[in-house]
Amino acid sequence: MTSPWQPYDDGNRASSPYEGQAGGGPPPPSHLFDTGEFTTGPVLPRRVNRKTLLLVVAGAFSAILIVAVGVLVIFAAPPQHQPTAIHQLTATATIMPTCTSNAAGCVAATVTPIPGATATATFGPGTPTPTPEIIYVYPTVPPQPHLTATPKPHSTPTKLPTATPVPVVTEIDDSAIGTGPDQFNYSGNGWTHFTLCNGCYSNTASWDNTTGESVTFTFTGYHIQLLCQLGNNQGFMRIQLDSTVYPNFDTYSASTEDQQPCFDSGNLARGTHTLTLAVIGAHDASATDNYISIDAAIITS
Repeated sequence: MTSPWQPYDDGNRASSPYEGQAGGGPPPPSHLFDTGEFTTGPVLPRRVNRKTLLLVVAGAFSAILIVAVGVLVIFAAPPQHQPTAIHQLTATATIMPTCTSNAAGCVAATVTPIPGATATATFGPGTPTPTPEIIYVYPTVPPQPHLTATPKPHSTPTKLPTATPVPVVTEIDDSAIGTGPDQFNYSGNGWTHFTLCNGCYSNTASWDNTTGESVTFTFTGYHIQLLCQLGNNQGFMRIQLDSTVYPNFDTYSASTEDQQPCFDSGNLARGTHTLTLAVIGAHDASATDNYISIDAAIITS
């Protein structure tokens, strides 16, 4: 039966005289074994050789160094070129079966672009599995036309109706004698001016029976009414307003009547007008004389 014990050689011992003998040498010292029952398995020595320990430590350090270098290589390697995109884009590419490289026409790429943009894929040479580089091409936005402000039409102001002036009525007595406006300008020496005419306007009246003698009255406005005294000795009166001659007016009355209208112009054009009254020298058959009697003028302006 072969002994399970093998001699330990640390490379420093001298040749044993027992080498080459059957059994491989003397039996191990008794202090290297348990004192119990002898087993058939090998028993490791309690002492480890220094050289072996150094080899084990060196191997472990080498393994740690190799792992560290691998990690550095992995993290220090330049990253693969990734598509530069504003939005995520999906792309795949494969080499056509009939091509040996990814030259033009040999790469089939499927690209799903984002809405509103187109995309193309290019590949670097010599790559067995091409890595697409996505290039976004957004549609060109056409220039917007300049907006020209349309001027708003100027509103035409509504013309307000011309306010009708409030009529101003002025009463002028026959005693206002003169050559200016709103004055009686008597022509001739036959005019008599009474100041005690009871019932007359302002108790005054002017009489004349001389043929051809007259009185003029200039005013500004659009209406005139003449007041006269009527009586049994009154005759015909000639009337002219501006250039218009009116029918003669008979001032006869069987009894005396004061402040009676003897002429009304109606509405005239606004402005300055001249009224002329003259003695005709004739009278009604019932009258006793040719007098005309001026009492007052009422002007509306």
